[in-house]
Formats: sequence, structure tokens, C-alpha cells
Amino acid sequence: MATISAPGIGSGLDVNAIVEAMMGVERIPLLRLEERKQNYEDQISGYGTLRSAVDSFKTAMDELASLDKFETYKGTSSDDAVTTATADSNATAGSYQLTVDRLAEAHKMGSAGMVSATATFGGADAADALDITAGSSTFSIDTYNGGAGMTLAEIRDAINSHADNSSVSATIITGNNGDQQLSLTAKNSGFDERVQVSYAGTGNTSTLGLSTLNDDPDLPGTAMADLSKLDALFSVDGVTGITRASNSISDVIGGVSLELTGVGSSRVDIANDKDEVKKSVEGFVSSYNDLLTKIDQLGAVNTGKLAGDSSLRRIISEFRNEINTAVSGGSLTMLSEVGVTTNRDTGKLELDESDFDTVMANNFADVAHLFGNATDGIAMRLADSADVMLQSSTGLIDIRSDGLKDSVKRLDNNILRMETLLENRENNYFKQYSTLDGLVSRMNSTGAYLVAQLSAMNNNQ
Repeated sequence: MATISAPGIGSGLDVNAIVEAMMGVERIPLLRLEERKQNYEDQISGYGTLRSAVDSFKTAMDELASLDKFETYKGTSSDDAVTTATADSNATAGSYQLTVDRLAEAHKMGSAGMVSATATFGGADAADALDITAGSSTFSIDTYNGGAGMTLAEIRDAINSHADNSSVSATIITGNNGDQQLSLTAKNSGFDERVQVSYAGTGNTSTLGLSTLNDDPDLPGTAMADLSKLDALFSVDGVTGITRASNSISDVIGGVSLELTGVGSSRVDIANDKDEVKKSVEGFVSSYNDLLTKIDQLGAVNTGKLAGDSSLRRIISEFRNEINTAVSGGSLTMLSEVGVTTNRDTGKLELDESDFDTVMANNFADVAHLFGNATDGIAMRLADSADVMLQSSTGLIDIRSDGLKDSVKRLDNNILRMETLLENRENNYFKQYSTLDGLVSRMNSTGAYLVAQLSAMNNNQ
């Protein structure tokens, strides 16, 4: 059965208030421990934010630490109605004359004439079938269908749903009075992807009369008889008779992808993509400045979680050292030579676009080398420095964070011991003052009794 305690009732002594006041003093060391713990936890959170910021910076530098990012090219066409062009880092600056004689087409076949939607094909022989090949797909449609044959719609559905079909699609064209025509279209262009159909059995499947629907590019209005004309035909810089199965071509001019769009002639120019390189340098400056902004926030007096932490200064110092160290192997060795300078007041980088554009116009290759060469390009060096800071257990950030975590563990143990001590001390205070409460209560009772006796004696005299 629980004991009901009400200290002070007998004596009027406010035991609860006395103990509470005394424990308020006793808990001051505990509150200080908890404040220290909260401070450490705030710093751990700050290091988590710092790790994320440095990791984002490293990712940005990794993307720039390659000549491919800076040695970029762009392709332009004098007539986009004939071709468009794109270029990658394997391209070479130059101009090419392109003449397109014909575009690649997807082969299309249609059944002869229009037939009733209810007409069936096959069904006379268990061997009745349509054998179809298109590109890499070869499959057979059973038009016997248990002796019932198949309508055009059923043949269409069987083709489109066949598990082995990945290269041809079938559709129905409906004319007047519900009459229909079956149309087969290769999913990819070119001669090698053409649709080939053969018939088996003795049924009337062959009466489908499938034939090519593509026009001959040399004889408009005439069905294409020579299916090799499904391939694109073009010439580049006097090299004639080039054929490809697709209008998307990436194996004729090194590093250049062409998209043939029409018959005619066009000049294709491949040049350094200065705008893209400028975006990369702007991205470099922005990434560095974003990191400094985050570090400034973490180190801000009174508000920053890492205010006064020397690790922040060390990180900034290491990155600035890499930025201010000369790059070897090219005519450009310092960022300042390409218009990237450090603001003396903020420490952040600034890009003078006019200076940068001037350098880019005259020394494109060395700009790429300055940032992206694999030996000591600035982006690569910054990425390496960030990587060292981020190393698990041995990196600066983890060393500081792990040390703080160990301190929190020690504080947790101290707090637990102190809470136990204070709980025992509070219980002792209650016992002591409860005893005093009882003593005072008894004394009050004795005093009241004596007063009563004296009063009675006086009344009897």
C-alpha cells in the first residue's frame, strides 16, 4: 500500500519548498554538465553540416577535374533542315561539307486492296502461317487457328502481342463500308530492318498480297523496288556513296553526331564551345563561394555552431593554398590569369568576364589545362584536398566530430551518476526535514499542553 506523505502539515514547516530550494542549488553542477553536453551536440551537428558542404564541394570539383569538361566542342549546321550536329570531347575543330541524297526510312508493307472486316485468312491447313522477319525478330503467326482462320484484326493483334516480336508493328487502316487493309511497319529504319514475310500451308493466307508501300526516292509515286534505298545516302567532303541505316549518325566524323533531317547540302562547323567552358568556370567559382558562405555561417560569432573553432580556419587555409599554388605544364599557371581573383574583404572568388573572354579567345587549350588537367589542375587539387578532409576516421572532420562524440558519452555517464546522487540527496533531505517536521510538531503539542495546564491552574486559584 502506498504511503501518503505530506511534510509540514503537523508543524506548519514548508518542507517541500525548503527541499526544492536546496535541490535547486544542488542541481547547478548538473545543469552545467547538460549545457556542456548541448554545446558539444551543437558542434557535432555543425560538423555534420560542414561535412555535407565539403562533400558537395568535392562532388562539384570531381565533375570539373577532367579535361573533358573543359575541352568541349559544339557543332552548328548552315541548314538545320538538312542536318543538325553535336560534338563531344573527341571532336576536332573544323568544317565539313555534307550533302544528303536521301534519308533513311522504316520499311512499310500493306495488304493488297481492302477486304471485309469479317474476312478470314488461313484455316485450310494446320500448317497455315505467316512467317515474319524484321531486324532481329523472327516469329510465326498461326493463321490456321483451329481451322477457323484469322481476320485482319486478329492477325494484327497476334503480331503486336507476339513474345518474339520486337521489330515490327501492325495496324489496320479502315476505309469505306468497314473495309480494311493490314499495314506492317518496321520499328527501325534501314535495309537490315526491313520486313520480310513468307507463307506456309495451303490456306488463302497468301492472298494478303503484302507489298512495299514506301515510295522510291528517285521515282516519286512509284513503290520502292530496291529496298537498299531504305538506307540514308550522303556524302561528306567529297567522300560519296556513304550509307547508314539510321538518320542518327555518329561514326562518320570523329566525335561528331549528325542528325539527317532532309535532302540537300549543308556546312557543318565544329568549334570549341566557349560558352559551355565559361559555365564550367562560373560553376567552379560558385561552388567555392557556396562553401565559404556555409563555413562563415558555421563560424559566425554567437550564432554559428562552430564559432571559434580553429578547424574552419584550417579548412579555408588549405583550400586557399591550393587556389594560390601555380599549375605546371601550361602557359597559364594562376587563376588570376584567366580573370578569377579573390576578394580581399570576403575571401570569395570573383570572375572578370571580360578578362576571361579575352583569354578564351586566344588560349582555349591552356584554360582547360589550368582547371582540368589530371596532374595538378586546380579542380583536381581541390577535390583531393576535400577528399582528405572527408576521410572516415582519419579526416579532419571525423577526428573533430568523433572527439566531440566521445566527450558527450563521458558527459552522459557523469550526468547519470550525478542524477542518481541528487535523487539520493533529495530523499535524504526529505527524511531529515520530515524528522524535523515531526519534532517541531511534537514540541508544538507539548507547548500547547503546558500552556493549557498553566491556564487551568491560574483559573483554580
